[in-house]
Amino acid sequence: MKTQDPYAEAAEVFKALSDPTRLKILQTLQCCPSELGKIGAQTASQVCCSVTGLETINSTISHHLKILRKAGLIDMERKGKTMACCPNPVGIQKAVEYLSFFTDSPDVCCD
Repeated sequence: MKTQDPYAEAAEVFKALSDPTRLKILQTLQCCPSELGKIGAQTASQVCCSVTGLETINSTISHHLKILRKAGLIDMERKGKTMACCPNPVGIQKAVEYLSFFTDSPDVCCD
């Protein structure tokens, strides 16, 4: 995620989280172990299979993964011919912090 206006950053995260398929992808990565060595690390094809039931990755899942990566919610790394995906705990914590502002700072209002 690029350093930018914090409101634009938060909007990008919330936009990424606004799609049911992307939420399912995040849940799949968070909950499903993989042979790639990291809890939650799966190949893009494994994610696609878990989410859609298809054996090979399709362009829709690739698009969703790209949006999640761009928002900083997942990390992706090439492992040979495959792309490994896993949740980005820093990005997810940042999303939580965006929301916690509204409950943790009730006295912070417009002057």
